Amino acid sequence: MRAACPVGVLVNLKESWPMSDAPKSERTHITDARDRILDAASLHVVFDGWSEKTLRKVAADAGVAWELAQMAFPRGGVDLALAFHFRGDRVLEVYLGEADLSRMGTTAKITHAVRKRLEIIEGEKEVVRRASSLLPPTAHARSGARRM
Repeated sequence: MRAACPVGVLVNLKESWPMSDAPKSERTHITDARDRILDAASLHVVFDGWSEKTLRKVAADAGVAWELAQMAFPRGGVDLALAFHFRGDRVLEVYLGEADLSRMGTTAKITHAVRKRLEIIEGEKEVVRRASSLLPPTAHARSGARRM
């Protein structure tokens, strides 16, 4: 049953809503959850590796429901590790898109890109080490090969 209220109040209320309060799509919810989980992952990965245990702890720390975390990372720690690497790749992609590399030769461009990618993960050495040990096993060889 709807409460009675003047039509003008509803119109004014709708117009006053900020865009961020607009209903989110399922994809937006999953993307937001993925970003929050990735932001909080490094602290746990160092101790527990890229595992379901880590994903559970990180989801709780990030305030993300476990069901939503499972949707964001269906294969658990493997998808969490891959998302960490893909995030670094996106940062590099944005940087290279904005950088002026026109005066560099091909070798210099590649060297610059590799150095920048290493710079992006500078403070995450143990996290990267844990991912490197996770991805090569036979069960995840295909995902690991695409990542390398």
